[in-house]
Amino acid sequence: MVFNLGGSWRDEMSSTSANKQRNDNVKRNNRAPARRENMVFKSDTWALPENYTSHAARPAPRSIVTREYVVRPEYRPVQPSRTAGPARQPGDIVALVRDHIERLPMISDEALSVNAIDGRMLVRYPLNERAFDVYVGLPFTKGVTERGTGRTQLLLNTPVHHIDAMQGQFEGVWRVGETKVYGDTIRWINVGDTKTGFVGLDYNPTASQEDGVARSVDEVKFLARTLAQFGYDGAKRLFLLKPPYVHESDDGKTLRAQGYSTIDDYARRP
Repeated sequence: MVFNLGGSWRDEMSSTSANKQRNDNVKRNNRAPARRENMVFKSDTWALPENYTSHAARPAPRSIVTREYVVRPEYRPVQPSRTAGPARQPGDIVALVRDHIERLPMISDEALSVNAIDGRMLVRYPLNERAFDVYVGLPFTKGVTERGTGRTQLLLNTPVHHIDAMQGQFEGVWRVGETKVYGDTIRWINVGDTKTGFVGLDYNPTASQEDGVARSVDEVKFLARTLAQFGYDGAKRLFLLKPPYVHESDDGKTLRAQGYSTIDDYARRP
């Protein structure tokens, strides 16, 4: 049984075809316009931050992708110039605290514990000498002392390197690219407070005066006397290290075998 509601089947097919055509036209009109591909290459450089501390914090370089080529940006590290740094702070003991210089009356346990707040502590590292693992977990602080004057600087609550913190605080300190000149200074590290842990310093008798390391036992003696005068306990241990890891140098082991193992031992050396 067929129901005819008016009109022929041809009319119904014609009407259906027309409706479909209109719907297709509407869809095409509402469709987003096609994206044009421009074969244009833009210069895209990425400079490595000077004081970065984490690979996760660095933005990844973008690659420019085309139909046939992947063009990767060229890495161009920043070439820093000689900068003056913060104005010289008067005093025998100063500290770079975050981004400003402060004057300290003494080197205290409180000052040497500041870095623990940010988690700057000695950690166990495979290339460090295992004998130093007993100090793991103690606060880690960088320091530098000027020969002759004894002027000393601590690096507190900051991730910067010695060379950057010293700008403007010591004579003859500058950096251009990979060239670093530390003036007439000796760099050192402190693990623990004024009594516990140890003081470690680079020791190299063949180094230049501007390399920032101790070059003789007399220079170690001068540093030990300076630290004792500024608040260190004479019984705190002092090690001569072989950078870049926490590893005692052969000269340090020889001197320790002769009885030189603390700040007082070196400070009282004839």
